[in-house]
Amino acid sequence: MRFPMICLLCCLAALMAGCARVDANYPEPKTESEPPELPERYVYEGFYTNKNFSHLVWRQEGEIHGFLLFWEDASVQVLRMKRAADGQNPEAAKDVKRFEKMQERGCCYLALRVFAAPNVDLLIRRGDLRINFQDGTSTVNQDLYLYPVVNRPDPFQSTSNGAVLISGTADPYLQGRNFFIFAPKQWLDKKVESVEFIGS
Repeated sequence: MRFPMICLLCCLAALMAGCARVDANYPEPKTESEPPELPERYVYEGFYTNKNFSHLVWRQEGEIHGFLLFWEDASVQVLRMKRAADGQNPEAAKDVKRFEKMQERGCCYLALRVFAAPNVDLLIRRGDLRINFQDGTSTVNQDLYLYPVVNRPDPFQSTSNGAVLISGTADPYLQGRNFFIFAPKQWLDKKVESVEFIGS
């Protein structure tokens, strides 16, 4: 009789010891996620093409990265979009008119894939961006389009209607947005070195 009683007391003592308070230095749980970082390098399947591009030409440290997609005559994009429209692409059918207007003005354009940090809200007007070329010459934008714009019936912003807003909150997952910078066709034979914001 005494032996089972001793075993029972030992078991109760072990259970009480297991329930005792234990102090430990555990790390505090994270309440905020880390902000996304701008990509240093990006390879993108070109807009309506099958080529890859990874040339970083617009870099504002910690704020904006823009990667070169095309540098070509506006008429090339008109033909490309018409083919897409013939293939029953409704977006291309709407957008081709914009590029036709720039073709009539005798423009070429620089297409970028632009990434903006979450805190960026940058208004850009005509003449606010300078395209620098490898031979030391430069020109400023005659017009530009930003695409897509979230939660708007018309997914384009254009400086023909006012300032274009590059907002990091419009691209929270850093997927990038297409940015078309138009310039006089006379610059088309030059190689692009960089793009910089020169507005106020």
